[in-house]
Amino acid sequence: MAEDRERMIRDRAYSIWEEQGRPHGDDMRHWLQAWQELAEQEPAVEQGISSPQATTVEVTAKPAEKRTEKTAAQPKGSRRKRS
Repeated sequence: MAEDRERMIRDRAYSIWEEQGRPHGDDMRHWLQAWQELAEQEPAVEQGISSPQATTVEVTAKPAEKRTEKTAAQPKGSRRKRS
């Protein structure tokens, strides 16, 4: 079922691309427009598919290393560990 929906989105995005003169670099905009058009025709909630805008991603990053003047001047791989 999801494969059929993806194929429908892909086909509609391709049609939008052709209708707009085949511009370069607008693929994501065309895909989202096709997704939105199909979502309006068949509510995505009924199919258990969440919208791209509703998707959340948790990003965790470790804190940046504090750099002193001495370590900032040295390339990262050349630092010596002191015992």
